[in-house]
Amino acid sequence: MLSIVIRVIVIYIIAIVIMRLMGKRQIGEMEPFELVITLIIADLATIPMADLTIPIWYGILPLLVIHVIHFFVVKLQYKSKTFRNILSGSPVIVVSPAGIDYKKLKELDICEEELMELLHGKDIFDVKDIDYAILESSGKISVVPKGEGDKVSL
Repeated sequence: MLSIVIRVIVIYIIAIVIMRLMGKRQIGEMEPFELVITLIIADLATIPMADLTIPIWYGILPLLVIHVIHFFVVKLQYKSKTFRNILSGSPVIVVSPAGIDYKKLKELDICEEELMELLHGKDIFDVKDIDYAILESSGKISVVPKGEGDKVSL
């Protein structure tokens, strides 16, 4: 019994340290690859906690390997826009001054009602009130209200 408790504590501490090293994002802010890594870590951590026949290193080593993989993936993302776009996606303009881009919505597998729900979360209730709506790779939407685009300067 004490052995299980010690294993849980050790793996818990290592999993927390690795998650903290990965970053401070909330689940809603995670990139898809970060969510996958989080799920893998959760699965890897539970196996040696519950099964005393599996050496604890069989749980710790994969967690460390996942951290190293994450480190290199993040570095690759910073160095390669193409790799970043493949792994995380890129923002898509779904509303322009011409109106809703139904072709883009279909590519994103989003219906008009889902788009409107996202816009409602930004206090936009009519597409005519905005110049642009951009669906970010995180799944959040950015909105440029009518006339605001004229104020943008570099």
